[in-house]
Amino acid sequence: MGQAPPRFSVVIPVYQRAHVVGRALRSVLAQTWLPAEILVVDDGSTDAVEAVVHEATAEASVPTRVLRHETNRGANAARNTCIEAASGSWVSFLDSDDVWHRDRLARHADAIQSAGDSAGVIYSAFEIIRTDGSIDDTSPYQSCVREQVSVAVGRRNVVGTFSTASVRADVLRRVGPLDESLSSCQDWDLWIRCAQHTSFHCIDEKLLTYTGGYAGDRITARPDSVREGHEALLHKHRAFIRAAGGEGHLFHRLGDVCMRVPEVEAARRYFGWAVRENPLRVRWWLKWLASWCGVRTFRRLRNALRRLRRTRLGDLNRSADARLQARDTS
Repeated sequence: MGQAPPRFSVVIPVYQRAHVVGRALRSVLAQTWLPAEILVVDDGSTDAVEAVVHEATAEASVPTRVLRHETNRGANAARNTCIEAASGSWVSFLDSDDVWHRDRLARHADAIQSAGDSAGVIYSAFEIIRTDGSIDDTSPYQSCVREQVSVAVGRRNVVGTFSTASVRADVLRRVGPLDESLSSCQDWDLWIRCAQHTSFHCIDEKLLTYTGGYAGDRITARPDSVREGHEALLHKHRAFIRAAGGEGHLFHRLGDVCMRVPEVEAARRYFGWAVRENPLRVRWWLKWLASWCGVRTFRRLRNALRRLRRTRLGDLNRSADARLQARDTS
């Protein structure tokens, strides 16, 4: 007997984003493979979220439910409310300011049926739109990593944002509720927990537009929250991260974040720990040295390293796109 087609419950947490949630919902309703249901949690918004949701889904054939928190409890609390109410065999996440491409769920369904029970997390490459409207063609998320995800996720968040992933419902029950205490790294925390119970399957195709990637209302735009989340993640999963060889990577990331605050002494300490973990990382040594020369010098070095990295990643991503186009036309 063949595997039953997946039933997707789409989970959308919303807080004060009435101006964009309609666009996210329209991208779900335009899918070539429609979900079994859409669950929206209004996390204590004071704008017209519910009215926008009802307007966007009024003529839809997909059942849509709006759940509400009377007070703002955070995105993971909203996701947990949706997960508890979901009836599908798979939970597919979408943040309210992101947009799925039309074949997103269809490609996930294909991957699920080809992988069978071996994969509990399906995700894809995705593109990032900067706040000026341009596409970031240097994003590392534009292609799949060429290593075992269950190990690589201990070094960095190789899966990316919630919006790129579908997780089997029984896997979510096994790992337990999403951590509502984290100020950032909420998605990374879930991937680490899933890695200890199931395998990942990446679709090497861009199926998501991650909008507002550097916008002011994103957690990633608040250095204090980013630092707190990374420190909490390290404390919570230190054994897993250490086994994956990821401590140095996390220390390096924390050094970068601390320089954004700026908390120079903390940054210097984290960069020092990073090079102690991996003394062959020249870039980390350069940042440690620059942290002794003041914030302005550090920023100049960081920007120069970013330009170099963007040039290299841009070339690699354009080469990968060319190979995919050649494959599709052959």
